[in-house]
Amino acid sequence: MYRVVIVDDEPDFIELFHILLADAPDISIVGEASNGTEGIQLVKTLSPDAIITDMNMPDMTGLDVIRVVRDCYPCTRSILVSGYTNPAFEGLAVREGASAFIPKTRLSAQSILQALNAISGFTQLMMHDAQFPDKQRKRKRSGPLLAGWTKWNQ
Repeated sequence: MYRVVIVDDEPDFIELFHILLADAPDISIVGEASNGTEGIQLVKTLSPDAIITDMNMPDMTGLDVIRVVRDCYPCTRSILVSGYTNPAFEGLAVREGASAFIPKTRLSAQSILQALNAISGFTQLMMHDAQFPDKQRKRKRSGPLLAGWTKWNQ
């Protein structure tokens, strides 16, 4: 089972993640937080495979969350979702440690599953054009093998 924590200050988006991933095989949302501090605490206590975090939150940005997760919990991969769609912002997210970036305007079950699948294969995936898979840009990311990671959609 692939374990995911969702961090977003908007309850409607947390509910959307539950709806989008309800029928996804081998994926379980094990925790949800309404701000970055709570999200980092959940990562510490639950040790999820991935965290999906919003960019704009009241106490810290999604980039701040990603930096802490990258530095303190390296076995947990991060996906940043944001209302920002600028490709330069996507690059910044990846440079700061996000394994994937999904604009909220492109949020779908397919885009989330593609991002999680990319993480399990150790690639960074920018989902700016998630609805057009032929336009996705993948970058190899080196890293240690992570015990217990499961691939799906094979």
